[in-house]
Amino acid sequence: MTYQVPILFNDILSQAHTLIAGQTGSGKSVMLNGILTTANIKGGNALILVDPKRVELRDYKQLPNVVAYANTSSETVEALDTAIRTMEDRYKQMEQERLKDYDGADLYIVIDELADLLISKDGKHIKTQLQTLTALGRACRVHCICATQQPSRKMLPAELTLNFTGRIALHCQTAIESRQVINVGGAEDLPMYGRCLYLRPRHNLERWEVPMTTDAQKQLGIELVKRDYEIKKLMGIIKENHNGRTI
Repeated sequence: MTYQVPILFNDILSQAHTLIAGQTGSGKSVMLNGILTTANIKGGNALILVDPKRVELRDYKQLPNVVAYANTSSETVEALDTAIRTMEDRYKQMEQERLKDYDGADLYIVIDELADLLISKDGKHIKTQLQTLTALGRACRVHCICATQQPSRKMLPAELTLNFTGRIALHCQTAIESRQVINVGGAEDLPMYGRCLYLRPRHNLERWEVPMTTDAQKQLGIELVKRDYEIKKLMGIIKENHNGRTI
């Protein structure tokens, strides 16, 4: 089976950080699965997954390129600490090698239901961690991709979303929510499913069709990651963290 990498998902993976928002049933799960499948098929990256609902991202949990998988707010704090340590280590390496940009693998931090985490008992800490990662992560190839079904100003304060330069609005309930995500109204007029408005640096606001990722394509990405890991393990070129996961 072949998989033609969708332009939309490929472009999202190239952004510094991306915020995805839309009401329940608008296609956030389709978007996240498409992004992760594309990342897995392209290969050469590491993932940190935060899955508060415990169902959206669990199929990727045991992949060798997943360095942390979190369900609870406390686990999320630990996972984001791992990301921050990785970021700091990369900056130290860049300093030693006099590099302006990190030349290793991308690390994608994919978070579902961001708003729920921000109102949890660890919400303030998680907000601070994300502010650190989005402010400093770009040069060392650490990217945050966060999804939420509650794109209100209260749930997504400006000081947190400021550094999410990539913005995707699926169907929103109101023009106010649309403006919170993409700075203008319009997402409230989108179909309930299958379309989005995409805002990114150096581009005007664009309307996109959201590609559907099949279960077979998703499984292909999973199997490719496993195969790549086994090959690199045999060749002795796998680098592992303290959990035995690649990073």
